[in-house]
Amino acid sequence: MRSAAPQELFNARYIGIRAAEARGLTERLLQAARDRDPAVRRLLVPILFRAWHRNHDAGWRLLSQIGNEMIGFAGTLHTPAVEAFVELSLAVANHCRGEGEREQLDHLASIWRAQVERIFSTPLAKTLGTRWVMRALARPFKWVLERQPSYQPFNFKEFEASASRRGAFGDIWRRGRTCLEHPEGGLGPMIEILCDPEIPFDLHLMLLCERTLVYHAVKIDPARTFELLGRLFETGCPWFRQSVLYVLFHQFNNLPAVETAWLDRYVAMTGDFLNSGSWQMRSPVAEYQFSDHFAWPELAVARWAPEAAPRLIPSLLEQALAAGDKDQIDGLFKAIDIIAFTHRQSALALSILDRSLAIERGALEERVLSSLATVRLRDQTLVDAFIDEHRDLARLRPRVETAAPALLEEDIPTLLDGLFIQLLLNTDHIRGKLADAFRQASEANSAMELLVILIAWMRDELRRLDA
Repeated sequence: MRSAAPQELFNARYIGIRAAEARGLTERLLQAARDRDPAVRRLLVPILFRAWHRNHDAGWRLLSQIGNEMIGFAGTLHTPAVEAFVELSLAVANHCRGEGEREQLDHLASIWRAQVERIFSTPLAKTLGTRWVMRALARPFKWVLERQPSYQPFNFKEFEASASRRGAFGDIWRRGRTCLEHPEGGLGPMIEILCDPEIPFDLHLMLLCERTLVYHAVKIDPARTFELLGRLFETGCPWFRQSVLYVLFHQFNNLPAVETAWLDRYVAMTGDFLNSGSWQMRSPVAEYQFSDHFAWPELAVARWAPEAAPRLIPSLLEQALAAGDKDQIDGLFKAIDIIAFTHRQSALALSILDRSLAIERGALEERVLSSLATVRLRDQTLVDAFIDEHRDLARLRPRVETAAPALLEEDIPTLLDGLFIQLLLNTDHIRGKLADAFRQASEANSAMELLVILIAWMRDELRRLDA
């Protein structure tokens, strides 16, 4: 008998993990979380989240058990378990940021507090000290940040690049930070920075400017900030075009009302973002394809004009197919997956997939299959109904049930952003802590030192919540 090829073995392991999740076999999922094969972990975390989503009580026990696996002999850290624990926690935190879900978020925080205190109480931690523990914890975070998706500049290479610019960018960061620390003073210093074409992309500057502009766009002066964002999109630093769309999404997502003309302008800007090539960007250290940006206008339209059909991704898909642009097609389908999983809008994702099949069924069927597997992570019933409505897809049902989702482990850390923006907008304490975090980050000598600072901040915030 022919021996199984490595890919066949991997497929068998994946199907076994899926079967364990469907049958509630927690021990089998826990065994998979110990697996040192990165290929397994890429697919495991979304399945672990599905297990939590299907049964919260069993999911909490599974998360706690994975947390218990993080500490090895004398206090050494088991990296696969640390990564699975952190990334599953981020997926759960993203789910729990909605109204009425504070109890779930508190439950997550209590698990984290218990595990963090365990790590800092081990014999090794007591012998080598707190600083050693934080550096040990920073290493798994580093490895996670090293394998971020192509739409995510929040990664280790960019952290390293920002740390190396401390001398050259220190004054720029300081001037920009004043707009976050003292929003009543306006955005003058930040506008001056973002209109200087000589300033290259920098992660620290991008994060600082985006969050400051989100705060102003929602809490200070929405109309003037919207107008400013339009100007920055047209004439500001080219690398900040993607950030403008990011800020606009959070503005549309958090205002109590928006003008129809604003919505039309947002959709048009995103179309230009693709057609101009701005959706693909090269920084001094990496290349990006900002596929998530195409998801956001569809979400905004669904919220503010729910009677309207999806108006952006289907038209851009038709255009990309006509041009034979595989990168654009890949990016647009990635956006559909993000709508379904990250933003929990399965019905909207299926509506876009329905329109995609109407464009050119033969050319897109395989891509639709992969996206259906992603939607199925959250809403199996909706996917089954979708296949029933498209009878010619019935032959694909067995493949949907066993197909790996397009959303992978490296997509999970991006989920924390929405929760953090919500905290920024709702709590002045967090805005002050964020400004202080940017100040500390500007003084870090290396990316690893920055991660240590972030871990220390997280530990202190968990302790504060427990007080």
